[in-house]
Amino acid sequence: MGINSKDPMENLKIEYEGQIYIRANNKWVNENYRVAPSAIQSTLNQKFFSEENLKNFSAGRLMQIGAIYKNTSSEHLAIICFKKALEKDNGRLLKYILPMLTSCLRKQGKAKEVVEIFSEIKQKYGSEVFTPPLLTSIAAAYCDLYEYDNAKKML
Repeated sequence: MGINSKDPMENLKIEYEGQIYIRANNKWVNENYRVAPSAIQSTLNQKFFSEENLKNFSAGRLMQIGAIYKNTSSEHLAIICFKKALEKDNGRLLKYILPMLTSCLRKQGKAKEVVEIFSEIKQKYGSEVFTPPLLTSIAAAYCDLYEYDNAKKML
């Protein structure tokens, strides 16, 4: 199952600093359809974001929203979405959620948390949920922690 390109926040409008921004093609754009800079993308994502809004979404929809946040420089919001998706998931989306979650955690400087998640998932589900993107992300986290021997084991 891939990520549906349809943005669940499409056509949403927000006013920020006297300017109207609209969600279009997975980005915030101004009224002239110019893509807002990354810093403004992040600010607008935060302004829209509400954990209360996320309670009603399925694991698949949370994964989609998390991917949008990840791709618009809002990794901290993506992490929340991906973790909520994991809570709701019955195991069928793990292969898709985990690489994105671990990537965001690494961008936030949380390599140790990536390794902890890896250990928990390995214990709970075994190796059948491991994919090349996930193993690459875990290996990179081990490198971030200067644990090169453990990183080599992921390859």
